[in-house]
Amino acid sequence: MTKRVRFRQWGKPVEVAEVIDVDLPRPGPDEVLVQVEAAPINPSDIVKFGGGYGYPPKRATLPIDCGAEGVGRVIETGGANSRFRAGQLVALSWVAGAWSERLVVKETSLVPVPDDVDPPQAAMVVNNAASAWLMLEDCVRLEPGDWVIHNAANSALGHYLVALASRRGVRTIGVVERGDVAEGLKRAGADVVLEAGADLPRRVAEATGGALLRVAFDAIAGAATMALAECLPAGAGIVNFGLLSGEPCQLPSAALIFHQIKLSGFTILGSLARRSADQNTAMYRQLLDLMASGVLRAPIDRTYRLDQLHVALAHAQSRRRAGKVLLVP
Repeated sequence: MTKRVRFRQWGKPVEVAEVIDVDLPRPGPDEVLVQVEAAPINPSDIVKFGGGYGYPPKRATLPIDCGAEGVGRVIETGGANSRFRAGQLVALSWVAGAWSERLVVKETSLVPVPDDVDPPQAAMVVNNAASAWLMLEDCVRLEPGDWVIHNAANSALGHYLVALASRRGVRTIGVVERGDVAEGLKRAGADVVLEAGADLPRRVAEATGGALLRVAFDAIAGAATMALAECLPAGAGIVNFGLLSGEPCQLPSAALIFHQIKLSGFTILGSLARRSADQNTAMYRQLLDLMASGVLRAPIDRTYRLDQLHVALAHAQSRRRAGKVLLVP
């Protein structure tokens, strides 16, 4: 038996999430039994409870096991020729039920993690770090000296994005809700950090010397999309990859018609699917090496055990938190 987080009906996370006991099968020839050490609570996990983010209630089947990424250690392999070994640290790649004590997963859903990588940081490599990498790689052709702007910049993904952009010579403007997080973001590599609010386009222009921004990355949607559009020159694009506001992207017709602002969406699963397995493996290896060297590091606010699930979920939704919330089963 092992403990796992599951929900059986749509609703608010703290009302419908439950920790249950489930039986675990022995791993098959191409499977591995993993003991989970840490698993992040991502915004995409939160909105799934209400039927959002690709989980519309009419098309998704309940119950749903929670969590999609994390890090753990191999306990047992099912095949004699497995490429994994007992005790090896591995990242869980898009595994349903990552919020578990233990789980049996396909070997193809595991990413080997070097021993010199901090496990809580490795828990975020599959979604947050890889998303930042792929957004910079796939969404627009960026050259050294180019400027990009992104909101919810103090998120784990935001920290990874500024660090990776800095390595490319790409300059970043991070838009945040609170000024007290600016220093941490600048240490990660941000060139400019500004608070959201009135006069954002003017403040962006002053901070960049009037430089033309190439692209905006939008994690919030709603009115935040329009705020980013007002900072962009004609013909630039906005890439929406999240809906922290819970609202559709707002973009006036004038921005689309007269300024030719382009709005597109990003999903990491789509980007991964367009690449070969070897390309994705190489990307994860580079990201993990950067984590080991300290170049990539996202702030972690607090960790919680599974028996603290509802407190953890409430904390993960708090606008005052200063980093990622992780479950440590």
